[in-house]
Amino acid sequence: MQRSNKIVGLTLVSLISATAMAETLAQKNFHKDTEKALEVDLNGPATGSPEQKAKSVNGACGTSMTAVYDWAGFDKLPFPLSFAPSQYGHEFLFAVERFCTLSADNKSAVAGKIHKLVIAYGGEGKFSFALSNGTFTYTIDPKHGSTNGNEVRDWLGSHL
Repeated sequence: MQRSNKIVGLTLVSLISATAMAETLAQKNFHKDTEKALEVDLNGPATGSPEQKAKSVNGACGTSMTAVYDWAGFDKLPFPLSFAPSQYGHEFLFAVERFCTLSADNKSAVAGKIHKLVIAYGGEGKFSFALSNGTFTYTIDPKHGSTNGNEVRDWLGSHL
């Protein structure tokens, strides 16, 4: 009887561990796929034409910025997420690209002062932008919705 209880217990532990690992693997795959989309926005398709590369964020801004998600906040939420971080990242990078194309001064300011773009999860009421040590961080609030070009333009215009 005692041996039977041990077997049942070990089986349950194995199932729970397998489920936890599956979620972890699913999250890792989700991170990779989402980051790939961010990379395309940032630098254009890996096998893209010179025109496609020029229309990317780095192409439009004349930079070699990096872009990442700060997954810590996102990973505290139930998975799968009820919103798409990739959409928020795309809109943010597109807004930075648009800002660079508005004027040579904008492009120069971004090239000189921004080296990294970060998309973080803040939660309700935590929508914000911040620029520190060359890192431009966009903290999302899903209730606010994705940022738009005007918000980024106005914020960068008053902080660069």
